[in-house]
Amino acid sequence: MVASNICYLVVLLLATWLIGGVVVSSHQVPIKENAACDGDILSIGYNCWNYIQYPGPKTPPSQGCCGIVRNANMPCVCASVTEQEESHISMEKLIYVAYMCGNPVPHGTKCGSYTVP
Repeated sequence: MVASNICYLVVLLLATWLIGGVVVSSHQVPIKENAACDGDILSIGYNCWNYIQYPGPKTPPSQGCCGIVRNANMPCVCASVTEQEESHISMEKLIYVAYMCGNPVPHGTKCGSYTVP
């Protein structure tokens, strides 16, 4: 069950980026403004899925998850979240995980449609 959810998220993220790349590349501009953190997004999705997905309570992240989040460019990750991704990922949980892992997202940052309090 968890593995299928992770696979679904990875496929969803890749499809979103590929579709975005096709649309944007037809206008001859860079594929993605925040391409620098695409690796962070995929790694967080893969390693932290159990801690950021809907539904469920906030739970402290694993050491493996924190190892990824601690080194991630979280403002870039937040700026890259799409509406479609938000239907599967809790922004509140993502912010909580970043905080618990020692890489808090600055107050006032927009993470998808969520503003960090």
